[in-house]
Amino acid sequence: MPGKQKDTPAALKVKRSSVQQILPTELKTVLCIALPIGAVAALILLSPLLFPVDPERLVEVAWKHQCTCAAAWITSLRAEGFTVRDYEMEDTRMMRRKWRVPDSIQGCHPASYLGYFLDGHISADTLHRLARERPHAIGIQQVDTFTPSGNGTSKKISSQILQVDSSGAIKPWPPEKLGNTAY
Repeated sequence: MPGKQKDTPAALKVKRSSVQQILPTELKTVLCIALPIGAVAALILLSPLLFPVDPERLVEVAWKHQCTCAAAWITSLRAEGFTVRDYEMEDTRMMRRKWRVPDSIQGCHPASYLGYFLDGHISADTLHRLARERPHAIGIQQVDTFTPSGNGTSKKISSQILQVDSSGAIKPWPPEKLGNTAY
């Protein structure tokens, strides 16, 4: 074949060594990018284990994308110093089972705090009270009563906190007992 030269053993050796020189450089570049990214990802994924949150500060919330009220509640809890782990989900049934929310309670964003389930927009003050009193219950629920306003919206007129026991029975959570007020 005219014009085509066969590579001599010396030429093959030169080609091989140039390929061997390029490969380590490419591999080094990939490793220089992949290793730091992998380390950051591992820290993010392991952060709950490496940097645990005080249980009295941790609230977990599961919410559906269609829920229009969870974001404001989560923001208010974070503003009060709580760490909120929120999970946007297509279906919250798995979390409801995990947190033992009775089927009769169908709020749009179930939550968990100190082993209790939460239903409704439970205030930071109520969560602090829950941490102090630790009632014999599996959860608490806030029930709000609204009245229509003249402009097509509704106005909250009352709110009640209820305790839910393991049988699903619901009863009002009595007002917080004030300390002894002897004068």
